[in-house]
Amino acid sequence: MNRNGLYTIGQAAKCCGISRSTIIRLEEKGLIEPAFCDESSGYRYYDSNDITKLLQIDHMHAMEMSYDQIKRYYESGGTALEIVRTLEEKFYMIKRTLEEMSIRNGESGTMKAEILKLPEYICYTKDFRGTSYIDKGKNSNITFGEVVEKGYNPLPGEPLFLIVKRFDFLEGSYENMEHDYTCCVPLKPETAPEEAVKIPGCTVLSVLYRGNYENNQEAYIYLGEKMKELGLKAAGYPRGIAYVAPYVGKEIDPNKYVSRFAIPIDDEDLSESAKKLLN
Repeated sequence: MNRNGLYTIGQAAKCCGISRSTIIRLEEKGLIEPAFCDESSGYRYYDSNDITKLLQIDHMHAMEMSYDQIKRYYESGGTALEIVRTLEEKFYMIKRTLEEMSIRNGESGTMKAEILKLPEYICYTKDFRGTSYIDKGKNSNITFGEVVEKGYNPLPGEPLFLIVKRFDFLEGSYENMEHDYTCCVPLKPETAPEEAVKIPGCTVLSVLYRGNYENNQEAYIYLGEKMKELGLKAAGYPRGIAYVAPYVGKEIDPNKYVSRFAIPIDDEDLSESAKKLLN
């Protein structure tokens, strides 16, 4: 046959910066098919379309799309909804991490308010009652320990968070009083057990706070002040996404810990000043 415009597996691999074995593995998964196979020699040949597809597959896989997701993308004729959802989740994670790392360069007590959308989580949860931020930290670790013991799969890159069942900060105070709270560990949805709890996605007013956990009442007070200033209504209990630092390392100075405090809001009628904070 005329092999003009056809390339060996070695040429395809070198062009795409991947190994020959990767191309064969993609064939086995049904993601790529050679333009021609020489039955006498068993050699595979690929055309330009195959090579551009290999490059696109490698690009999507680098964006943490699984091969199964990529296969469904091609089988659907290129419907991009699943890719968009994956990219949105990845963008949210990168943006959040960038903000958390950037605010560490400021002074202790630094706060940044914004309105953003939190995704839905499937969580392993455990209810507690108390006052101390130290106990909250211990109980969060206990909850996480149960996840490990039960063999559940935590969601990579997602910190533990608390749903704090109190609203006094909306009136300008944060008393040292007992209150109920729920420790939440986000799990991989596809492997979550029946006992897992769905925490709905929502729009929140969020305050990113840099400082020691023992001073987090400052963030709650600031959150309440912002709610009043922007004329926002609470649509649920606040969340303390406070356990960010342990994911970075024990070497971090406690005064440089970064916490996020967020309260669900009714976003149907945001004021113009509130919309300016929409992220």
